[in-house]
Amino acid sequence: MDIVRICGVAIVCAVLAAILKNIGSPLYSALTAGGICLAASLLIPKISEIVNAAIDIEREGGASGYFPVVLKVAAASLICEFCADILTSSGDAAMTKALLTAGRIEILFLSLPLIKELFTLALSLCKTQ
Repeated sequence: MDIVRICGVAIVCAVLAAILKNIGSPLYSALTAGGICLAASLLIPKISEIVNAAIDIEREGGASGYFPVVLKVAAASLICEFCADILTSSGDAAMTKALLTAGRIEILFLSLPLIKELFTLALSLCKTQ
């Protein structure tokens, strides 16, 4: 299970960062950011499998346009969450909030095709009755 390795990396980095913070070293936030990036890099094989599955679904025509949008939204949210965690660990609350707001706007933008199709479907249902 990859999650056990990811949790192990996170715990080791958190303990080391806490030790560095207690002794007053400015490197604790860099260690935390590095730990987050290392944990995220352990997910690359899983991400590759998801992308390959998405390509297969798209080739088969079984997704009807929904799956790529959902995949992009999920990817944008995960990327923003990782970056926000790094900014939070460095103590930059204002930049974290700005990044999360930008992420929400990007997710809304990526969701527009689904929202448009949903409203089109709702209007067509209203017209038929």
